[in-house]
Amino acid sequence: MPTANPASDDLAILILGCAAWMNRDLERVVAFLDAQLRALMAALPRIPRLGREACRRIAELAHRIERARLDACARIVTVDTLRRWYRVLVARKWTHRHHGPGRPPIAPEIEQQIVTMARENPGWGVRGISQRLKLLGLPVSRATVRRVLRRNGIDPAPMRTHDDSWERFLAAHAHQIAAIDFTTVECFDRGDLTTQYCLFAIHHDT
Repeated sequence: MPTANPASDDLAILILGCAAWMNRDLERVVAFLDAQLRALMAALPRIPRLGREACRRIAELAHRIERARLDACARIVTVDTLRRWYRVLVARKWTHRHHGPGRPPIAPEIEQQIVTMARENPGWGVRGISQRLKLLGLPVSRATVRRVLRRNGIDPAPMRTHDDSWERFLAAHAHQIAAIDFTTVECFDRGDLTTQYCLFAIHHDT
């Protein structure tokens, strides 16, 4: 039967004592800050308008606290306001300015896909290529397909109606097709709001 180690017991007692002392000291600091805030709010005629950076910092800190505890300690604004500030913070991150008029140029990968489709399937016209690109999740207009073919010196085939089903198309080109998608989660990393991406791909042929 193992014997007790007096030195280990003394160390455990010392650690617990330090932790209890630190908790009591932290409680005193929090109570002191809370008393100052209450006195300041009572002296002011109204709560001053907070700047964007102050709202951002408060929203970040509040997001890490559970709702019940936040209800008990929120002083300046309500919990609903804190949650709204956080939603605005996330939305603002995804608000981008447009960099000039007009559509952006087509991606080289999509242009290469159009060229490959046209060369491997001479019977596909501009409409057929555009429709099959949409099936692959690439919404490219007929005008864009026409410009790409012209730019690469490929004459468009006569436009005709195709009765090819998606199953037949997938079976013929499965080795060239991969389905890709991702999801995002907003979280804080070292005090900054960051986006974590989860990307996955499925090769249809395998």
